[in-house]
Parts: sequence; C-alpha cells; structure tokens
Amino acid sequence: DRDASVLSSQELVKKIKDNLKKNGKRIRDICRILSLNEEDLYYNWFNDGKPRVRELISLVDYLKLPYNEFPEILVLSRKRGNKINLPLYFTQDILYLFGLLAGDGSLCLTPYNGISIRFHNKNPVLIKSFVDICKNQLGIIPEVGKDHNGVDYCRFSSKIFADFLKNFGIRINKTYNLEISESLSSLPNELISYYLKGIFDTDGSVCVSNKNKHWIELSAKSKKFILGIHLLLLRFGILSRIREKNRKEIEIRGRKIKGGKIYILTISGKENLRKFWESIGFNCPEKRIRLEKALTGKAHTNIDVIPEISHILRFYRKKLGLTSKEFYGFTSTVYEKGERKPTREFILKLGEKFELEDLIKLA
Repeated sequence: DRDASVLSSQELVKKIKDNLKKNGKRIRDICRILSLNEEDLYYNWFNDGKPRVRELISLVDYLKLPYNEFPEILVLSRKRGNKINLPLYFTQDILYLFGLLAGDGSLCLTPYNGISIRFHNKNPVLIKSFVDICKNQLGIIPEVGKDHNGVDYCRFSSKIFADFLKNFGIRINKTYNLEISESLSSLPNELISYYLKGIFDTDGSVCVSNKNKHWIELSAKSKKFILGIHLLLLRFGILSRIREKNRKEIEIRGRKIKGGKIYILTISGKENLRKFWESIGFNCPEKRIRLEKALTGKAHTNIDVIPEISHILRFYRKKLGLTSKEFYGFTSTVYEKGERKPTREFILKLGEKFELEDLIKLA
C-alpha cells in the first residue's frame, strides 16, 4: 500500500537528508522533479513525521539508494486505521498465512468502511498457527471466537493488509475471484511451497479408496485458481489433473457451501505424492499422518510414536477426573506405565476429543 504512512522510517529519512546535503541537492528542486509536496517533505516528515511509502520509494529510487536501507520491519498505518507490521522481504510464515486465507479466509467491508479479515477453521493447530503469525509477523493480536455454527475463527481489521492480499489474488467475495496472481507466481519456490502448504492444509484432502489407493484432492469454484495451483505444482515436478463437477449444497466444517460447478485438482501416483511430501507437505497433523501412511503403508516409528509421554497422559486424565476407560476408551493404563508408546494419531484424537491443546501440539 503506497499511500500508507511509514512509522518506522526515522533512520532512513536521516540517510536521505544526509545524502541530499552531501550532494548539494536542494529539497525544492527534488520536490519539483518528483512531484512531492515541499512543505510536507520539509516541515512534516523531515521533522520526525510519517512519510508515505510512495514518497520514500520515489526518493530512494532517485538517489539510487539500495532497498536494504529500508527498515527490516515496516510499521505502517493509515489515517484512523490500525497500524500493522510488514517485513521488508517476504517470509515463509507470511506466504503460509496467504495460503491459509486463500483457503479458509474471507474479506468483508465493515460498517465504518474498513475491511475485516477472517479465518475460519475447526483445527486448533491451524488456528494457533494463524494467531502466532499475526502476532509475530504483523504485530497484530486477532480476535478469536466461535461463529454461530461453533466453528473457530480469527479476525482482525486492516485495509493495508487487505490491499496487500489483493495483489496476491485474494479479494472481497473471493469464492469466484480467487486466482494465482503474477506477484505470487514470481516468487521463488521456497516461498511458493509455504503458500501451497497453507492452501492444502485448509482446503486439501488426503483420500483413500476401497482398494487402498491414495490421492490428494483440492477443490474450488474459481477455475483460474485451480489452473494456477496446477502450474505452481509443476514447478516442483508434481503432476496433477483437473476435472469439473456439479455439486449440490453441502456442509463443510460447520459452514453451508452453495452448490454449483466446482473444479477439482487431483494428485495421484506414489511418485507425485512423494514429491508433494518432500517439497510441500502438511502442517495439519491428520493430513500429515494420512499422507505418510499412503507413502509407507504405515507411519514411520520415529515420527508416529511419541516417547516419554506417560506422565503427561496421567496428569491430564486425573485433571479431568476420568477413568482410563473414559479417557482412553479401554481400561488398561499401559501408556501411563510406559509399557507402550502411543502413536501421534492416537494422541491427536485424545487432544481433539478433550480439547487439550498441549496434546494437539505434541501430535
């Protein structure tokens, strides 16, 4: 957002001012050349004011200063708007956040002409990831709650970030307008992989047939978006196919999804699944476990079994005041005695059943 004010620009402004003085350039002449407001430039942001992004870019380009002169974290704000932090260079976390929002996010106008950014998901791991990235990368603490269907959501308002998302194909009423923008596709693969991880963590599925054949599936109402995902996957050597389907109204994660034409992308074949596992993968524990089992026939011992957890299980069972039968589903306490090691899948189911975030994290 080039019209946003930069609140973290004091050092850069000083360097610009020193450069102008060193090269004998007059502020008045520079303002005329660059169509900048001289009074605003001199009396406002040269005196600890708040320059706009486009003004800083104009001066940095004119003086041929390197962009790494900008602060690593840009603290941006708009008039009467919330401030937000944005890294100067894209990070894997930011691209993962884009992917989560492209999958299960929504943008809508507020009564005061702001833009509300929401993320809906039932998986506590993904909700926590969203909140952590907002805090650590954007300097924002989103509101967390449940909607009328009991589905968890995170929400914050920011026109600046909404404009940012627009450049990456995520807009208001995104269902049919979602796309892979040029700004996104021009990024390197190490960032693209995290965007794809966010997409498949939210809207992807690991499927299995009666004949024990496995595949990964992703569906959307935007044909441009599915075609874009298909092309991004090719950059990792992952082949996929696309088909159309007319779907009736269904309910997904507590939300009613209107019927109509959808586009389904499928990744099948062990080699393609292996490449997906190695290059993209899942943060969502259930999907990660399913894909690993699809590749190996069973989850790898070092990954799927959690050692040294007996005291944790005993603590939570007693804290909840439950018997072994009520907590584990069977009367034995072999896990608490350390006689057997539980799988990640088993721990995940316990965590989700009793809403124990620590167990979900361990899984």
